[in-house]
Amino acid sequence: LEGITLSHDQGTFVDAFDLTLATTSDGAAIRYTRDGSVPTGSTGQLYNTPLTIDETTCVRAGLFLGTTQISPVETYVFLALDETLASFDSNLPIVLIDSLGYDFSNDSDPRTDYPAQPVCAGFFETGGGGRAAVSGAAQFIGRAGMNVRGASSKGWPKKQFKFETWDEADGDRDVPLLGMPADSDWILHAPYFDKSLIRNDFTYYWWGQLGYYSPRTRFVEVFLNPDPAQAFSMDHYRGIYVLTEKIKRSGDRVDVARLEADDNAEPAITGGYIAQSTNINQDWTSGEGTRYKYVEPSKDDPLTAQKTWLRNYVEAAEDSVYAANFADPTDGYAKYLDVPSQIDYDIMRELTRNADGASTFFSIERGGKLRMGPLWDYNQALGLSSLGTATLGNSWETFGWNGYYMRAGHWLAWWDKLDDDPNYQRAWNDRWVSLREGTLTTDQLLGRIDSVAALLE
Repeated sequence: LEGITLSHDQGTFVDAFDLTLATTSDGAAIRYTRDGSVPTGSTGQLYNTPLTIDETTCVRAGLFLGTTQISPVETYVFLALDETLASFDSNLPIVLIDSLGYDFSNDSDPRTDYPAQPVCAGFFETGGGGRAAVSGAAQFIGRAGMNVRGASSKGWPKKQFKFETWDEADGDRDVPLLGMPADSDWILHAPYFDKSLIRNDFTYYWWGQLGYYSPRTRFVEVFLNPDPAQAFSMDHYRGIYVLTEKIKRSGDRVDVARLEADDNAEPAITGGYIAQSTNINQDWTSGEGTRYKYVEPSKDDPLTAQKTWLRNYVEAAEDSVYAANFADPTDGYAKYLDVPSQIDYDIMRELTRNADGASTFFSIERGGKLRMGPLWDYNQALGLSSLGTATLGNSWETFGWNGYYMRAGHWLAWWDKLDDDPNYQRAWNDRWVSLREGTLTTDQLLGRIDSVAALLE
């Protein structure tokens, strides 16, 4: 069985053209759609003449014997460019997204998880000359699902998106976008609040330099077109985004064991987990008033026993921090918390003076302890925030300690208690001095800022 061949490569175009579909499979007919639906023996149009492509079009086609499908359906994406945009290039990768008529601008409720909408997209990487061009060959072109993400950021005019590369059944399709390890789950982070654009990228970079997994990023220029009848033009430019790996369990991301249904007793049930403390849409609230979300497994995952184990472990960890014997090396917080990662997380929180703890992630590997990270959502850090109080400290100040982050009853807030342990203090101080003499020297911190600023200039 041979597949379908096309007379025109997928990608961008300016002038209308006729697209010929062909197959050498004996007796097979081609059925197709142009409205995004899956062609079937009863709904697909029977191909018999070339298709005129004069606007953005996602052709979905398969081979049939009569009404019986005999090959997988494949999607072929053609993105129309206005002639004034055809020569556009950038020293950043370029992303063209056609939302197939869906308008994301009204998806602004912070408490609503909007469903993913089908889109067609093209990603254009920088070439040997250091430039990306919309008229060049796409590094990726195909189907995806996209929806507005975030909480308060949903109300901003520059939306943030979850971006999932899809197969033909709207399932996960792992793709190595712009040189990052192949996966299906991505974030198009919109640094609207942070006009420098770089705070998240800066923080994620240094967490990785400390030896932890940290989401990889690429700055990209994004065009979003809600109307396939319109050719892409500068009217559809949405600005610089940060393509970011979504936090998830994966060998190339948070590398913890996969939990199965029969992992319901120790030691198997002890990992791996990813969870998040939050300030909205929590899955449970601890006895200390901290709000938590399940990440891996998710709240919708049927692994009830495993989620109960995670919840009990986190509650026990919290209780150990606030217990009278909290500093006991055997029965205190060290029984539950991975102390080196607690110190490094605390250092990064102080270094950046992050005021927003609503996206504090941690993981537990099988047989391990609660390990902090990856870092996430640091756009209200490094002086860019009005949050704070006179007693807890103001986030825009450059002196004193970052107490606002540790408000009781809001999000994960145990580092002020850990500071009461002299051994923790001593280890914290030693680590800080070591980092400031090595990885986190002033020259290296400022050098990173300068290099990213030059890239974005």
